[in-house]
Amino acid sequence: MRLLPGIFGTEFNPPAPDKRLFGLRAGQMRSYPDKIGHNAGWYNGRGEKIGWGDLSREDALCIRSQLMADEIFIILSESESFWAFAKTIGPTGGQTTTEPREAAPGIDYVVAHAFMVITPDGCYGVSDDGRRFSSSGWRIISREELRGLLKSEI
Repeated sequence: MRLLPGIFGTEFNPPAPDKRLFGLRAGQMRSYPDKIGHNAGWYNGRGEKIGWGDLSREDALCIRSQLMADEIFIILSESESFWAFAKTIGPTGGQTTTEPREAAPGIDYVVAHAFMVITPDGCYGVSDDGRRFSSSGWRIISREELRGLLKSEI
């Protein structure tokens, strides 16, 4: 499995450009109008945080095209992947301390809070009411469908 914690380095210690899986690095920034996640948390199918940063539509398509058959890339918002675990809030996120569970909140947490998932078969918005990502052109899947994808990937 390639999608392991730390694979994308840290904000100030990224992997070398030629070693970046999907071309991503922790803490990366993207700009609108193609930005689809600001400081989003990136997770594997085991509910482990593997990185964080902005993502663009181009990033999502690159991830999709390079994922292996047994891999899944799950995206949570900044608030659900970082601030929900804050213990002591500092003036910036880098000066905030978080609960240890932030690193691996588990499958149930990730399913409950995911807003996007990428598999080798597609990029999907995750919503139980179908409203989120309705204009993206991406198929919307429910949390139940996401859980089914995880069972088939693990």
